[in-house]
Amino acid sequence: MDLTRSTRAVQHQLVSPSRPACVQAASHLRAQHLISRFTPQTVQQAPARGGHTCCQASERGQGGESGSGEFIPDNLPLAGTDTDWRAFRARLVASSTSSGSSRLDAGRLWAHNLPGAEEGCLLIAHPLMFGQSQPYFRLAVVFLFQHDNMGSAGLILNRKTDITVGAMSGTSALSPEFAPCPLYLGGDVGQNTLHLLHGHGGLEGAKETVSGVFQGGVNAAQKAVRRGDLPAESFRWFTHYCGWGPGQLDKELEAGVWFAAAASPELILKQSGSTPDALWHEVLELMGGEHAQLSRSMKEEYRADIMEYRPEEAPQNKAEGPADGPQNKGSSP
Repeated sequence: MDLTRSTRAVQHQLVSPSRPACVQAASHLRAQHLISRFTPQTVQQAPARGGHTCCQASERGQGGESGSGEFIPDNLPLAGTDTDWRAFRARLVASSTSSGSSRLDAGRLWAHNLPGAEEGCLLIAHPLMFGQSQPYFRLAVVFLFQHDNMGSAGLILNRKTDITVGAMSGTSALSPEFAPCPLYLGGDVGQNTLHLLHGHGGLEGAKETVSGVFQGGVNAAQKAVRRGDLPAESFRWFTHYCGWGPGQLDKELEAGVWFAAAASPELILKQSGSTPDALWHEVLELMGGEHAQLSRSMKEEYRADIMEYRPEEAPQNKAEGPADGPQNKGSSP
C-alpha cells in the first residue's frame, strides 16, 4: 500500500465522522453561552485576564482585600539551574488559581492557557470549526514543533488511523521493529513524509523540540528497540503534517479558530484514547476554568427533542395573521 492511497483511505474514514448532524446541532445549541465567551474579542483580551503572567492574575491585597496593586503569591515555586522553564511557568500559573496547584501536584499531566502560539505548545481546535471541511481538524489537538517568522508546522496528535507503519510501501527498512506501530495522520500537507515523535533523549540524530519531547533519530531508535532497550510502543509515527505560512497561524488564533496551551511532555506524548476527541477533552479539562466548562458542555447528552429544528413545530408565521383578520371582521354583527 503506497502512502498516497493510505492517506486517501485515512481521509475517507474522517470525512464521515460518527453523529455528524448531532455534533453540529449540539455544538451550536448546547454550548452557546460558553462558546460565546471565546469570541475573537475575548481571545484578544485573554492576556489581560492573566494569560501566563500569574503576577497579574489577582488584584487582592493582604488579608484577601481588593487593592490597586499587584499581588504576588507567597507560595511561588523555586527554580534551579536545571529547572524546565515551562514546568516552572506552569507552577507559577497554578499558584495563581485556587485549584491549579493541587491539580498540578496530583500528577505529571498538566496544561494551561497561553495568550499566543509558541514552539512546543498545543493548539486545540474550536468546537465550532472544521465541520465538513477539513474534518481531520475537528476537535484536533496539534503539537506545534515550529513557529517562527518562516511559518508554523505541527502534528495532529489525536488522529490515529487503522494503518500500520509496516503496511506502507517504502518502510521496509523500519521492519520488523516498527512494523506493528500505528500510523497517525499528522496533517494535510507534506505528502510522502514520515515524522517520529518520542520522549527518549540521548538518541543520535534526535532533536529536542521542547523539554522532554524529541523528534527524529530513526536509526538510533531502531537499534535501541532491536536491543530491547526501548519499547517500540513508546515511539509515535505520523504521516503528513500541518503547515501555516508566515503570520497565518497568529491570525487564526486571533480569530478564535484555535486555543493555545502549554502542556507537559507526558501529555504531549500520551497515546490518544479510543476516540479522537478524548485527548481534546482531557487537555481542556486540565486547562481548567472556562476551557474545562466548554469541554463538559460538549459532553452533555444529545437530545433530539430540544436540539433539532422541526419545521412543523415552528411558530405560525405572523404574515398569515392579516389574512384571518378581514374574515373575522366580516362575521361581526
